[in-house]
Formats: sequence, structure tokens, C-alpha cells
Amino acid sequence: MASHEDRVLYWTELVSEQKLSGLSVPNFCRERGVSIHSYRGWRARLNKETSSGGDWVTVKSHPAIAKPAPITLRVGAVCFDLALGFDPQLVQDIVAALNPQC
Repeated sequence: MASHEDRVLYWTELVSEQKLSGLSVPNFCRERGVSIHSYRGWRARLNKETSSGGDWVTVKSHPAIAKPAPITLRVGAVCFDLALGFDPQLVQDIVAALNPQC
């Protein structure tokens, strides 16, 4: 079992990562496989201890966030990359527009 200090460090880093990620708390927790209830409980505990002058220290880390490779779509002679979060309807419209030319 992890020590209390290890859990504090883990949750402190996770809360900092969520703030920097630009994701909502539910999306961040879902992406990381973390219980939203645990996240919110730890965030409240860390905020309370920090604001009351407790022993808690905020640690900011800059983890290397691996970005998924784009999907390459080839339609005839045309090729383009689709990044995570692409609009499927837009891709369908582009393919439909290119299809007569291919």
C-alpha cells in the first residue's frame, strides 16, 4: 500500500495536470481512469489544507503527454491526416466531394 505522502503527491500532481489539460474534470477523470468522486474529494482536501496553511505543498509537474498518432486517410490520389477529435461529418463531406474526382 502506498504511503500517505505518496498518495498526496499522486493526487497533487493529478489535480495540477487536470488544471493544465484544458479538459473538464469528468473528461479528465474518464481519460485517466480515475474515479471522479475520489478526484473531487482529494482536490477539496488539498485545497483545504493549502488554504489553511497545512503541511501540503503544491507540486507542479510537466509530464510528457503522449499524443496519439493521426489517422491517415487516402481517397484516390488525395491523402490527409485526421487528428484526435476530428469531425466525422466533415470527413464524410470531404470524401463525398473528392469521390467523383478519384
